[in-house]
Amino acid sequence: RRLHVTLGWMLLVGMLLFSATGLTWSQWAGGNVDKMRAAFGWLTPQVNTQLHGGEAMPHDPHAGHHMDHMAMNEPQVKVTAEQFDGVLRAAQGAGLTASKLEIRPPKSAGMAWTVNEIDRSWPTRVDAAAIDGATLQVVDRTRFADFPLMAKLTRWGVDFHMGILFGLANQLLLVAFGAALCVMIVVGYRLWWIRRPAHGAFNPAQTLVQAWLGLNSAARALALLIALLLGLTIPLMGVSLAACLIVDYLRWRAATTMRLAKSAD
Repeated sequence: RRLHVTLGWMLLVGMLLFSATGLTWSQWAGGNVDKMRAAFGWLTPQVNTQLHGGEAMPHDPHAGHHMDHMAMNEPQVKVTAEQFDGVLRAAQGAGLTASKLEIRPPKSAGMAWTVNEIDRSWPTRVDAAAIDGATLQVVDRTRFADFPLMAKLTRWGVDFHMGILFGLANQLLLVAFGAALCVMIVVGYRLWWIRRPAHGAFNPAQTLVQAWLGLNSAARALALLIALLLGLTIPLMGVSLAACLIVDYLRWRAATTMRLAKSAD
């Protein structure tokens, strides 16, 4: 029990961090997170690639996971090696000097080339520039130093989650965290096994609802409010909680029926 509790407290911050950053990948919860970030102005700035006006779209911190698939389906304009060299020189002249650069040709006519720094280690270098392929002029520019604080924290949190923020040290820490979490789970099941009801002895169903009813009024109201808010923002968690409550109800009915039957005997 001491090992289980100690590991739980030690891993609490990491579990919250990995949960928060990992949820942004999910379909429904991730969409709700994006809406919240947009409402508070926490979206990551992105260069405007429109050559004739228009607004830039917010940047997705996870774009690297699905950009390759998107690029296969998007129409590409004809480009030459000389254009790549010219765009690279223009971007370097605009201050993009990281050792890792990504150059993307325009998706269609009337759009600019994009050059992105992709060095997400520490210190993070993810500046970007939009370059007019015809004139090699800088159309737009974003600097990581100018990002809102929450956009920076999102970038760092995602990169830490992926194990690239601090390189090998980051990856070893993730391995240690995962191993410790597995130990905590196994020990938790061991504790349950030791304290499980004895065979043949009557034990009423210890349901989640019974545990909730055991709280005082203020704690019950707070737990219910938190459950509702989490269920709305994280729909799959809400569905899982509802399923758990249904199982609790069925167990309670089965235990009650068994108890009545034994009383009748």
